[in-house]
Amino acid sequence: MPETPCAFFFCYDGPMATDPAVKERNDLLDQLTDALEDWYKKETEATQNEADFVRNVVKGRQGAMKLSKGNVEKAKVLVIDDITSFLAGL
Repeated sequence: MPETPCAFFFCYDGPMATDPAVKERNDLLDQLTDALEDWYKKETEATQNEADFVRNVVKGRQGAMKLSKGNVEKAKVLVIDDITSFLAGL
């Protein structure tokens, strides 16, 4: 039975694949791969959630700044009107 060509130094389906130590190593590598994929998914999701939160905070600040600026502008108008009324003797 011919061996399949491999791009790596070891062929996993070759004659060494029956060795218990090689099987154990392969199982551990598979577990590590699965764990890394799970970790990556969780970290990606957590990072995306944090980025969304920060974006919402920035949007809220911009809205609050606009509201505050609007209040300052309205207060200026009221003060100017009150001063004008006072000076006019009304």
